[in-house]
Amino acid sequence: MPLSLWIVCAVYFALRRDAVWLGLAAGLAIATKATAFLFLPPLLLAAGVRRRREIAWIAGGVLLLNAPQFARNIRLSGSALGYDSAQGDGRFRWRNEHPGWRSLASNAVRNISEQLGSRSAAWNQAVYGAALGVHRALWLDPDDPAATWPGAHFDPPRNANHEANANNRWHLALFAAAAVWAAVRRERRMAAWAAGLAGGFLLFCLYLKWQPFLGRLELPLFVAAVPLGAWLADRWRPACFAAALALFLLSGARLPLVDNWTRPLTGPRSLWHSRRDDDYFRDMGQWHNQASYMEAVDRLAGAHCLLVGIDISENQLEYPFQALLRERTPAVRFFHAGVSGAPPPAAPCAVLCPDCIGSQEKIGLYRRVGAPAEIGRFLLFQPGGEGRAGR
Repeated sequence: MPLSLWIVCAVYFALRRDAVWLGLAAGLAIATKATAFLFLPPLLLAAGVRRRREIAWIAGGVLLLNAPQFARNIRLSGSALGYDSAQGDGRFRWRNEHPGWRSLASNAVRNISEQLGSRSAAWNQAVYGAALGVHRALWLDPDDPAATWPGAHFDPPRNANHEANANNRWHLALFAAAAVWAAVRRERRMAAWAAGLAGGFLLFCLYLKWQPFLGRLELPLFVAAVPLGAWLADRWRPACFAAALALFLLSGARLPLVDNWTRPLTGPRSLWHSRRDDDYFRDMGQWHNQASYMEAVDRLAGAHCLLVGIDISENQLEYPFQALLRERTPAVRFFHAGVSGAPPPAAPCAVLCPDCIGSQEKIGLYRRVGAPAEIGRFLLFQPGGEGRAGR
């Protein structure tokens, strides 16, 4: 959502021809999420950004707010954007291995189909069949490993209430209808905006591998498309049609808001009744490791350890540990341990390595901190830690 905010701000200042604030908004968008590199250029072009002064301010704003991070990334990985894979080992690489029309077409079809899920299994299967038909017609593999996230498989869409893959099918239909109407009526400004949105989506498909939960990253495009849908609704007469459309779209947000399966507002697991400490693990139940996090926190809180390293090479879910430990020890500070080329701070009093059980490499790397205690599949290194039974 923050990226949507900064993209909207950048477009607003572009339309106002306020180059200074445009540059700062663009810099904040880049600092928020790297998909801004894909979405901003076509949107700003559609908004009329062509003057050298505006382009110079955009470059200045991006560098002003991001140059220190770019420099750090270059020192660590050799690239201003950082590593090209989730763990820096080249396995979970975000970009398509062979960008071109094949990956573009396949990813576009799959991403669109993910936005079309409904409560009807027959409808979802029909959408899936149509997507597979397009792939067959173009001689494409819907699970091409060069354009698909490792371990992912293309399946029929779902009408999920989860924040990661809740779809926007009715909004997509509205915006597509508005784009067609703008082209038919030769509304140049709206047609240009529709082209900018389409350009951002195509760059997104061209660069990023498809994965089942990629729809959440498309939210900035849906937010940016709101003026297009509002423009079409404004032309409906009588005005009650536009009001009915607004209520219909609002109703579509009801289930994802009040009955999602991670943080619902109704039912026995409602946020109104649950403990915040348990809520951290709502979306992590498949790993069955809440007890390991809680015990690691108990041990470190009791030891009054104020500088803790976290090795996330095997498990990147560090936030619950950080949040829970800071509740108990607000002064604690964290750093990422085991990062190649980045010397650790002096004398950490503990290192947590989730899912590192049995790793002799990690045991040898952190033994200087302390003997390892086994906590489920976690290893906690701290002075005097060995031999205490884990859960």
